[in-house]
Amino acid sequence: MKNMKKALSLFLALSMLLTVCAVNVLADDTVTLTVPNGNFAETCTTNSTSMPGGWVGKIYSGTVLASNSFDYYINSTCENSKATGAPSTDGSYSLSLKDNGTGGALYVESPKISLESALTEKKEFNTAFDVKMSRTGSNTAKVSLFFYNAEGKVYDGGRWIDEIQTPSLDTDLQLKDAVGNGSFVAYTPSAASTWESTSFKAIAPIGTSSVSVALIASTSQAIRFWYDNVGISYKSLPAGPQQVTDLVAVPGDGQVTLSWALPSITTDYAGVSIAVKNGSTLVDTVDVMDAAVTSKVITGLTNGVEYTFEVTSVNADKSMSSTAVTATTAPVGKTVSSDGVFTIPNADFEQTVTANSVDISKYGWDVTVYPSDKTLVAGQNCYEISSYHTTESFPQMAPNTPDTQTANNTLRIKQTSGSTYGSFLMQNKLPLAETFTTMQKVTFQFDYAYRLTPPIYVTMLFYNEDGKVWNGAAESWETLEVTGHSDWQRKDAVGRDSYAVITPGEEGVVEQKVWGTYSFSSIAPVGTAAVSIGFTSIASQAGITYIDNLKGTWEAAPEYVWVTVSSGENGSISPSGKIGVVKGETETFQIRTADTSYILNQVKYNGVPVEVTGQETATDANGDPVYYYYNYTTPAMNANATIDVSFTLAEEQEKIMSAPATFTGTESAAPYGLAFATVSLGATLGEYGVLFSETELDGESFVIGAEGVFDGKAVTAANAKGQYGIKLAGSLISGKTYYTRAYAKYGENYIYSDRIITVVIP
Repeated sequence: MKNMKKALSLFLALSMLLTVCAVNVLADDTVTLTVPNGNFAETCTTNSTSMPGGWVGKIYSGTVLASNSFDYYINSTCENSKATGAPSTDGSYSLSLKDNGTGGALYVESPKISLESALTEKKEFNTAFDVKMSRTGSNTAKVSLFFYNAEGKVYDGGRWIDEIQTPSLDTDLQLKDAVGNGSFVAYTPSAASTWESTSFKAIAPIGTSSVSVALIASTSQAIRFWYDNVGISYKSLPAGPQQVTDLVAVPGDGQVTLSWALPSITTDYAGVSIAVKNGSTLVDTVDVMDAAVTSKVITGLTNGVEYTFEVTSVNADKSMSSTAVTATTAPVGKTVSSDGVFTIPNADFEQTVTANSVDISKYGWDVTVYPSDKTLVAGQNCYEISSYHTTESFPQMAPNTPDTQTANNTLRIKQTSGSTYGSFLMQNKLPLAETFTTMQKVTFQFDYAYRLTPPIYVTMLFYNEDGKVWNGAAESWETLEVTGHSDWQRKDAVGRDSYAVITPGEEGVVEQKVWGTYSFSSIAPVGTAAVSIGFTSIASQAGITYIDNLKGTWEAAPEYVWVTVSSGENGSISPSGKIGVVKGETETFQIRTADTSYILNQVKYNGVPVEVTGQETATDANGDPVYYYYNYTTPAMNANATIDVSFTLAEEQEKIMSAPATFTGTESAAPYGLAFATVSLGATLGEYGVLFSETELDGESFVIGAEGVFDGKAVTAANAKGQYGIKLAGSLISGKTYYTRAYAKYGENYIYSDRIITVVIP
């Protein structure tokens, strides 16, 4: 029995020892691969065709390598610039890559490094390296890891493809790993000419039998990269569920909405357990045991109290869990805007957000991408809150920013020219303390700057209690659906545009990279429960817009009367439809014809014909007439009214019009002047031309046959649009002013232009 106890004790001890050993093996199963000449202790000359260790130098974009201009080599050139304690400890040599910034680029790739055997399960690979760059800024050192199978194919996010032979861009070398993440890194050292160590992880797929690493030089500037001490290792993936990512907490009224992204590896993942804490005190525990769910509303919270939410991934029976990810925020009441002032979260944009980060929702912003199948790309189509503009030669602070403020962050919206990635609308919905029971004038003001002279699109939307958006054109509330750029271009409660298009030159901002301030107002309808301000980027133009110091207010709208505006065919009037006009004020309308074959026939105000100013001629870039336009200003409006406009063919009218401009010059030392006019080419048109007088006459005296009036009859026919010119020459006195008036004869009747135009002889 005693011996049996000894044997049992020995067995238990050995079992414990074996268990401990097994744990140690699992915890330390890292396999380190040998990267041939990974510390670059074996040198090679510039652009050598045979690099030590089997490394190969390659180019793309058709660039030709040239020593000291666009090259690679291994030597000790950078030895003296290494700082004390620099990470390079395996000799004084390093790999040098130079990019001349002409659009091409080069990279060097290691030989394929074989594993002991092809992987039968996914493994986590870690690639480490030392790097130094001759300049930093927006430049990055790029390193990629490639996974190969036994057939020599390389892995790219769910598929094995043919090995890369002739890349045309550095993005061709940026492949996806077994869980859809990039098997590469873009790293920017914190300072120029300073050695730093970094690494990145990638998950190798089943079937991987060898790997290689590429060290890349690709930038728009002339720059040199140095790489050293390249190392690759791999290990088993940790057991149990992985952490969720991108945790965001959005405060609400007595609640907080948590959202997250699923782990990149969902093995053993069955959901999350959420610990709600106030400081160190556990307030509640909420389980979400559904692997497909990525959000949860935590209710029963106290407004104004800060809570920390610890989200832990768990397996089905909660026997295994990940380490927690946390988010902290305080719920807020519904009343975020009251007393005529909007409380706008992060209105000065001092809390930063990286490119296209969902973190922007923490500050109440929504981002809608359209078309919906498009994706925003950092550097191409993106938004962020940062001080990035300080590297683009912008002023250090926007207007209205306190001088004592140390931060200098702004909302930055970027759009590349001709992008296929679609457009996006950013909105910040601001709830009101009480729903509007009368119309209110809402005003937003912000500072802005821009690059590449893009227009800046701004919109204001009004929401009711049901979350529907006001459509002023239909005078109704409707569900907001954004599928195209024009869907947010709406009318307000009085039929005016509740959006603005700011183009360079407005509000005093003429040059690029200059801060200006913009303010615009709209009338919110009765029933408005929330208001949003939005900024839109469009895909057809390139540009970067900067927004800062956003403010919003509202006040009681003035009393309005209504004018219903309509036009017949072959022309238009703006504004049109049912328009609100402040009681007691006038309103000016612009009327335009469809083209120059039509002219204005008549304008009626409350059924009575009225006079307009014009006609003026709009021209294209070549100076050719495109259409005619006129202006009509109402009397002071104290009651509802109607305006009706009609148009007619120009050739059916008996009309003569003097051109507003004249031309003067000299010919053979004798001065002359030219007067121009336009005549309607009606069927009864006979004689036409320009009258001249040395003295100023009124309209009744400036006619054919009057004393002192000379008639210059056109001897060359007018063009197809009725345009012609008459030359005034002869015994003209330099510096003297002469007077001209166009005339035409239809049948037996003479008609004259309304305008008398002066010609000043040089």
